[in-house]
Amino acid sequence: MIQDYLIVRVECLFDKDPRAASFENLCPQEQDYLILKKESIIKYLIDLRHNFSAHANLLRMQNSGFPKTNIIIESNLNEVLQKLSQITQKY
Repeated sequence: MIQDYLIVRVECLFDKDPRAASFENLCPQEQDYLILKKESIIKYLIDLRHNFSAHANLLRMQNSGFPKTNIIIESNLNEVLQKLSQITQKY
């Protein structure tokens, strides 16, 4: 449950829905944001959110299985979140 919450909340930072309070809507052309958005852990979390945590994609789940906690733990997610926090200081 904690992992799902993390997946959903981090993905919300990159949400493209115009109603969202996200970096995508706040500063979509910010260079540091554009770099962080391409991080593999961010892409992984967004994929998980769209195919597992918030919406169930049965075919995707059958092919990829459940989210792999070790990928999240061993990633640079903490560093990415710290850099995103620094971006908020500009706005």
